[in-house]
Amino acid sequence: MHRVWQKSYYPAALPPEWRYTFYSHRQSSVLIPGSAWRRAPDLLSVWREETPPGFRPVLELPLAYLSRQLPAAATDGGWLGGCLVRASRGLSAGDISRILEISRQIPVAVDVVCGRARAAPALLAAGIGVCGRPAEGWAAQGPFAVSLLGACDRKALRVALESLQAVSAPAGCGLFFTDPQTALVQIREARLLADLMQMMRPAG
Repeated sequence: MHRVWQKSYYPAALPPEWRYTFYSHRQSSVLIPGSAWRRAPDLLSVWREETPPGFRPVLELPLAYLSRQLPAAATDGGWLGGCLVRASRGLSAGDISRILEISRQIPVAVDVVCGRARAAPALLAAGIGVCGRPAEGWAAQGPFAVSLLGACDRKALRVALESLQAVSAPAGCGLFFTDPQTALVQIREARLLADLMQMMRPAG
């Protein structure tokens, strides 16, 4: 929904309510912000119906929403790729217990900003992914591996892709670009780099 994308990505005549459908037929995933689905939880049901096969959106879940019930559309039908819990403060034992409950319904990765060294082992031991932030030198870990990357050069982009390829993530993995100004270019470059890296991988 960013203004840059409205001008450079979507056709001028495309109604705003069709943007999700347009995007989902051209990309492989999107991080649905907590502010968007909490304001209008019914949108999740609409988006679920419009999601084509192979498109795996990820639901952002701010730590403040942990105590609330997830909408039914988030956990039925297996259309979501997973959930990214955004932890701007340290995690309590209660937080980890609630995240574990959610992980029984949908794959979860946690973006731990404060207290990562202490929280990561407990999350990983519980089978919960820990979000990567390649710019800070943090690799994604766990069964659901998600990395967040802002504006960067090709070298940093390659490092981020290599780190995701190296992790064993049975529930899947994803790389999300957090700078709307550069994300479209980075998506194209990431795809090209991933294809080249696949071609250079030794057979067998």
